[in-house]
Amino acid sequence: LHIPKTGGDSVRSFLEAAAHRGASASAYKFVDLYDWQDCEKPEGPMAQTFRHPSMSEWSASPRWAEAEAELTQKARPRLVVHQHHCSVGLGTALMPQLQQLDAWLRQAGHGCRVRIATIVRKPVSHLESSIHFNKIKREHVTGWIKHHSNPQAKYLLYGDSWSPYMESIGAPQASPPGLEANATSALNGVEILGTTEELPAFTARLAKLLEVPVPTLEHLHGNTTHDFELTDEDRSLMFKLSDVDRLLYERFAPDAKAHDDRASRDRHQLEVRPAPANRQVERDPLLKSPWPAPI
Repeated sequence: LHIPKTGGDSVRSFLEAAAHRGASASAYKFVDLYDWQDCEKPEGPMAQTFRHPSMSEWSASPRWAEAEAELTQKARPRLVVHQHHCSVGLGTALMPQLQQLDAWLRQAGHGCRVRIATIVRKPVSHLESSIHFNKIKREHVTGWIKHHSNPQAKYLLYGDSWSPYMESIGAPQASPPGLEANATSALNGVEILGTTEELPAFTARLAKLLEVPVPTLEHLHGNTTHDFELTDEDRSLMFKLSDVDRLLYERFAPDAKAHDDRASRDRHQLEVRPAPANRQVERDPLLKSPWPAPI
């Protein structure tokens, strides 16, 4: 799952390049469910089929047909699927279906499993990167931040169509009911969880799983030039409106030791745990104390 502005384009580029490195024992099929040209068109086949929360609708997509053929026609399926925009939400629609697919693969005796991977980022830096990448004008920054509260949790659950969902419940600038609990449940189904701040560790684990060389990532979309600088007031508002994203990051972001310990296990459920004492977490830029003010 490629959550925007977490380093996902760099990871997608690595996965696609590794898949095309030649026919070998470690070769795998790479299927990209995101077609940006088609996704821009509401009438496009990707937009129509992958917005629908029914797995039966997926069979209408040529992209999914490629993935399905790999799973059903190969004695040893090896498949990487990249999910980004123009898709139903992982947490609300895909997770139960992927768990059913995992059960089917085990029963089919192919010796393979479904493994879900995603990346999360420190919320304030994530929002700051999004503002500059989307070229938000200075006068629109405050409204944009209010509208995009906890965007990583929402994307995890609802995909890129989370904003229409917010409008449908009449709360476009607030978190939907149960956001923290539902996003926590979704992350419990993610086996390979990385952070933008430790992206090489994430890709190293993917490379080990796929039996391909560990890459030196090319950082795409670096956002190196900006028309204006964000203020501490801007970042303080980001901090206040990213409480769920921050909780998810601090609870789930794996440190190196936990990452290594989990790598040897079969499919598992991540545990909600407090952030390590030595982990640097984001704090409100306007507070003199390093800790958030009591509620």
